[in-house]
Amino acid sequence: MQQSLALLSMIVQGKFLIYFLGALIIFVYSLNSVTIHMFIKLSTLMLQG
Repeated sequence: MQQSLALLSMIVQGKFLIYFLGALIIFVYSLNSVTIHMFIKLSTLMLQG
């Protein structure tokens, strides 16, 4: 019983880690795309000006 409980907690922690990493990747990707978008906007404004 104790062993299966430890295994279950390991699986839950592993799944949490996977979800956390996925969320982090999505967050970084969206942040990067926003930054790139802002950079493109700024550079086009500078080129026009």
